[in-house]
Amino acid sequence: MITQYKISDKETIWHLVIVSIVVLSASETPFVTCFNLEITPLRIAVDALFSTLFAVDTYNYVNHVKNGHKYKTNKYRFNNEQKGKLIIGLISSIPLDAIISLTGMSHWWRLIRLVRVYRLVRSLKVFSLIGSLTVIPTWVKLTLAGSGAIIAIHFISCFWHYLQPHPEAKTLLDSYIFANYWAITTLTTVGYGDITPASNLARVFTMGTMVLGVGVYGIVIGNVAQMLSERNRYREKAREKIEDLSQFMAHYQVPKKVQLETLGYINNVLEKRLSDNDSQIINDLPQALQDELTTYMNIKLIKSLNIFKGLTKICLREVAKKFDKRSYSPGQKIITEGDVGKELFIINHGVVEVKKGDELILQLDDGKYFGERALLEETNRNADVIAISYVDLYTLEKDDFMELIKRFPELLRNFDTKPQLKEVA
Repeated sequence: MITQYKISDKETIWHLVIVSIVVLSASETPFVTCFNLEITPLRIAVDALFSTLFAVDTYNYVNHVKNGHKYKTNKYRFNNEQKGKLIIGLISSIPLDAIISLTGMSHWWRLIRLVRVYRLVRSLKVFSLIGSLTVIPTWVKLTLAGSGAIIAIHFISCFWHYLQPHPEAKTLLDSYIFANYWAITTLTTVGYGDITPASNLARVFTMGTMVLGVGVYGIVIGNVAQMLSERNRYREKAREKIEDLSQFMAHYQVPKKVQLETLGYINNVLEKRLSDNDSQIINDLPQALQDELTTYMNIKLIKSLNIFKGLTKICLREVAKKFDKRSYSPGQKIITEGDVGKELFIINHGVVEVKKGDELILQLDDGKYFGERALLEETNRNADVIAISYVDLYTLEKDDFMELIKRFPELLRNFDTKPQLKEVA
């Protein structure tokens, strides 16, 4: 079951603030520690501010746990997991820079601040980015993977500089760039060898980084390949289906005209839909959800038409709900001259011709529409419309349209100012 968290705008802002502090702490702590930067009054003030915010966050967490307890008593006891989170919150609230500055403790104590990274996991769960989604969006995967890679390189670079500062570095920026260069060449298994470890500890650290690089490299390549295959899997299935159809028709000596019709239909489906089995994809959902998703499929079709341009999303949604789908074979009449007009037709796929008697007036193909005057006037059809290929149409009935314009008068404005075809009533 997918769990969705409902949070207010204030809570969202608060979580974003905490996440920002966590990211800054994770970046700044190893840098100032390994490069042994001086603790300045500004750094003390910033660390004190961050610690205060974490203290407030810990206080909020305690209240959240107590308020969520069904007995709501002051004697509520935290379980082991909650105790662990509480301890991490309290440690995150310690203003280490101020303490180190006053007591002269080793600057390596600043690494304790890295426990704040644990707070990031809780925020991501609240934002339903991990843990609560069955399918994690690709952009989230890429963001998390990219952020993790950058942080890992940053950590390794900082500790490499501590173990073996580059002798040619003249500035802090030079030192950091040299360290990043070594970390990236080692992690990616390129290893140019122009920067080599000079001590046993540095060699051990290099070996660990190499092993980590090989593992991470394989995981990254595998995940990227998987994400790309997931993204294109419908296209691959479509290509396989087209190939199967081509071989099928060639084997049974299907006439070229029918082959072109068949392949043209498949190509049209793939241009306008995610796949050729969109309806089957949503088949297991409740009927109400199927109807809702079908509505959005119809919106994609009609929103580019002149008569529906500039409409609000609510209006488009209501119009799309009223559409019915019809199919016609080559040579079949869609409209007969003299019939009473009761609906508008929109061509999803195929070609139709408009004729008066034996005279061909014009041809219409994908995305075109006809019969719109029947929605506004009591009139008879003044031409025949005949399918000259396999045609899929969407229809909008007059009664439904009249009901819609009572709620959305802007529909009439589009019909008055953007008529497409007067020959077919």
